[in-house]
Amino acid sequence: MIGKLTYNNFGIHKDKVVQFKPGINAIIGKNRKGKTTLFEGISFLLWGRTKNSTLDKIKSFGTKQASVESAHIKRIRKSNISVLEKIEKDKLDKLLNISYEEFLRIFYISTKEAQKLFEPSYFRNFLIGLFDLNKYGEVYSRLKTEHDTLLELINRPIIKVNKPLYKARNARVLKYEQQLETKYAPLKKQYKEIQEKIRDLEYKSGTVATKLSQVQRKETFLKNDKCPTCKQDIIEKYKLTEKERLVLIRRKLEDFNEQIIKYLKNALLIQDKIEAKLGEYSAR
Repeated sequence: MIGKLTYNNFGIHKDKVVQFKPGINAIIGKNRKGKTTLFEGISFLLWGRTKNSTLDKIKSFGTKQASVESAHIKRIRKSNISVLEKIEKDKLDKLLNISYEEFLRIFYISTKEAQKLFEPSYFRNFLIGLFDLNKYGEVYSRLKTEHDTLLELINRPIIKVNKPLYKARNARVLKYEQQLETKYAPLKKQYKEIQEKIRDLEYKSGTVATKLSQVQRKETFLKNDKCPTCKQDIIEKYKLTEKERLVLIRRKLEDFNEQIIKYLKNALLIQDKIEAKLGEYSAR
């Protein structure tokens, strides 16, 4: 999937193009020259996350946005939002078929960690983390607890069960669960709708960014006295008319993008509130 990567205002890489070849690629350089930043760029491009820096700090100093782009994927980091372009998130996740946490365990090994790999205790913990073996220990502990509980129940003397009382209590529990489900059903529906709205806003933001890029390209042609369509020389009158038209389009797109960001912030806040309420429901 990754052949060539273009870094724009990403960390110390203002305008960097890295061409990878099939097979194993080695990136060699002195300290603080951006080797780790290149790897952070791959992490940001594929998952929109970075390990050694916050997303708002990956932008080069004094710039408004940073981006990493490959032939089929592009991700942009603006003031407080990341925008995925060229591919939908669901399709990208399906193609990757690996989570960000699995990516860190398998591929993201720092120099310090690599030096410790030959230490027996560290290597053991590394393998446990790599293959996520802790979960088997947790399963064993849970099964052992259940086994001990069953043994205790088996060895406990048989007592007479008050069936009417048991049925009455069970009926109250079922009724309470139904009441909770009815109460939170509209909230679950609202949560699904807000998620769809967020996806729609992210898609619109990406579309606006693409159109702004097209406007910028046309403005560059006009600046060089060339027609944006046929790339031929143009007269001054047409240049001024087209320039005014592009200015109006740019303003409309920027205004529309500001509205999208505003709506997206509100939608994310609503989503957080709904998640908190649904968390209370799950706890019950």
